[in-house]
Amino acid sequence: MGAEDPRNSNPLIALAEIGKNDNAERRVAAWVGAGILGTVLARVAARSDGISRATISRATTSAGDTSWSESQRPIDHRRIAPGTVSKAVTVLKSHELLETGRPVRRDKHNIDQLHLGDRFVTAAIHLKLDKDKPSGMLVALCDISGRTIRAEHTRDFTEECRSWHMLPHFIRASVDDLRRSLQDRHSGFEPALFGVAVEVGAPVIDGAVRPIGANFHIPLATALRTLFAPPPGAPGLPPAILVENDAACLAALTWRDRGYDVADLAVAVVLDNGVGGGLIMDGRLRRGHSGRAMEIGHLLVAHRPGASPKLTVGQPGTRRLDRQSPRCTCGLAGHVDGFATVNSLRRDLHAEDTDTLEQAAQRLDPWHARRVLSRSGSFLGRALAHVCNVIDPGFLLLYLPRELADPDPARRTTHYMQTARRELVQAFAVRGQPPTEFDIQSLPIGPDGADRLLARAAAVCLLDSVIEQALAYDPLDR
Repeated sequence: MGAEDPRNSNPLIALAEIGKNDNAERRVAAWVGAGILGTVLARVAARSDGISRATISRATTSAGDTSWSESQRPIDHRRIAPGTVSKAVTVLKSHELLETGRPVRRDKHNIDQLHLGDRFVTAAIHLKLDKDKPSGMLVALCDISGRTIRAEHTRDFTEECRSWHMLPHFIRASVDDLRRSLQDRHSGFEPALFGVAVEVGAPVIDGAVRPIGANFHIPLATALRTLFAPPPGAPGLPPAILVENDAACLAALTWRDRGYDVADLAVAVVLDNGVGGGLIMDGRLRRGHSGRAMEIGHLLVAHRPGASPKLTVGQPGTRRLDRQSPRCTCGLAGHVDGFATVNSLRRDLHAEDTDTLEQAAQRLDPWHARRVLSRSGSFLGRALAHVCNVIDPGFLLLYLPRELADPDPARRTTHYMQTARRELVQAFAVRGQPPTEFDIQSLPIGPDGADRLLARAAAVCLLDSVIEQALAYDPLDR
């Protein structure tokens, strides 16, 4: 979330500070800290079908209760007194972050179910890159849990608009347009902005984007905070700002959708131009020292021992190396991205512009097609095996384009995943006791399907960041 004053950039902390000032003036003891507000909001957001106040107050260690027994999320490990939950719910409802839905009948009683409020939205942005410049974006307004997209549009940038300096202004204009369109469609509805979440296929640290192969960084989060900051004295809550790596966001979404059932989780995703990864360890998203944690696409998998990744054609002994090791987007040879991405496969299968990977593979000699797909899958699987051995995650999920995930044996593209799986299952951690659980999930198909998934993941990551910062600002046990 960056080094800005959290009271001006975190809606939960701002809400707690408002309550603190109000209560000081009224001399009442009804103040609820940001950590409590964050915990209550986190537990409501985890349940898409609603949750009772009694369930919110429980913890993973509650004897005889299974409400949170599977959760490995640290925030679910502490019981909160029912009275404190009621105070927090009152505060969150008064600002429309929570609302009461249809009650559920249990033990001859009607139990109110709490849901996230409809009024607040998160602006979730999937940012597209062309080398080290922004080339387009999908902007979506979704509920703050990232489950439902309410409005969206896409924009491809012309060459003169591919500017990091102009990008924050494009984002602000697009978000304003979508909020107006949502308001026009629903008369009387005024969407309030909970936050702006941007995910991008590049390393990110402290809100600054560091494109692979570039010698500069872009403080995008700082620029967005300036543009979206409410005027001094304006009513309402300040929107949170998040800029994060796309695969890291996907890890946060995957963990939420699994019900936080493991403390250590790894995610890998094969996209057109890169293979990315995200990591949850000890119940927290991990980014590394410079935002490069889990850059699976840049693992070196195709070099002979001692070979230099910078060797060029013409140097002694390099002809075979160059033929086997196409250049990665970072400029070096032998990386996973040089072989295992969709565009790398299209290159090696000699695909035409309108071809699917399967169509391109079917036109080639069967032996040649199998060799290309098996080699690429083998390098991907080897990289994932290294990840499992180093991290030892409880669960590894691999997101693939549907045609690479399809197990139909009649398809030649199945060689890709077959060889990847063979490499992966040789990993020491995967064969351990208990073994690393492994699964494959297809990316959504259709125009912008994967972009929408990643944008929703950014909304999940933003909510997690807001809550994590609220807990750091005002710990539950203070």
